Amino acid sequence: MSTRIKYSKSFTLIELIAVLFIVSIIAGFAVTQYTNLVARSYEKEGIVNLKILFNAQRAYYYENGNYIPASGTESNLSILNSSLKIKIPQSSRLAYSCERIGGSGTSRCFAVYSAGTTTWTLAVLPDVAWQGNLGLINHRNVYCYTAPCPTCASYNAGGCPNS
Repeated sequence: MSTRIKYSKSFTLIELIAVLFIVSIIAGFAVTQYTNLVARSYEKEGIVNLKILFNAQRAYYYENGNYIPASGTESNLSILNSSLKIKIPQSSRLAYSCERIGGSGTSRCFAVYSAGTTTWTLAVLPDVAWQGNLGLINHRNVYCYTAPCPTCASYNAGGCPNS
């Protein structure tokens, strides 16, 4: 008489819990990486659009002898687009503005990223200007104005890669 052992074709509770534990760890890493990738993509978008603002500001200066805005701060993107003849698209997470710097006659433009509790600011100057504790800043360099930016550093630390 032979004894046959019956094998079940189902998983035990321990096996299911182990698989769920492993999948949740992998998902946790994936969500963190995805969030970082999204922030870095917005940073790259901000760099590109600030370069467009920089070039448009320079062209506007050569045509009109001053920058936008003539005084104060302009944060309405449609006004910046129409005044500078550019087409920076409205973004859900990036807000653009340009401000007049004191009596220096120059202007500084910003891209402010905001998502939940994460906020950082990129800036570009269309001219060489004295920037408080940062010292003399050359034009054309996009840099992290308020940290922590995903990949860009403050101006003294080299600014944004490939900007």
